[in-house]
Amino acid sequence: IPVKQIAERYGVSRATIYKVAPRNSALVLEDRKNEYKDTRK
Repeated sequence: IPVKQIAERYGVSRATIYKVAPRNSALVLEDRKNEYKDTRK
């Protein structure tokens, strides 16, 4: 999954994604999906 698509889906910047998960960012974000949703509320 392209990082840009992940960033748009979770409403976070690409820099944040790379900071959170330089590798396997998609897998980590899937695990943290709820955490990001809570942040957006």
